Amino acid sequence: MEMARLRPTDAVLVQAAAGGVGTAAVQLAKAFGCTVYGTAGADGKLGVLKRLGTDAAINYRTTDFEWKFAV
Repeated sequence: MEMARLRPTDAVLVQAAAGGVGTAAVQLAKAFGCTVYGTAGADGKLGVLKRLGTDAAINYRTTDFEWKFAV
């Protein structure tokens, strides 16, 4: 977070957010006050992402999210 100079007003995209490192990244970014978008490759994992606090949970296999969430 320090190296990225993350600010509470930033939006963060966490790829593979339902995995071990991804879940930690989601929780840290949310605790810092960021808007967090998380991706997963299965619909079953999207609920996990919502429970972790993502503002949007995206299945990257079924959703073309590049243009929808451009900041």
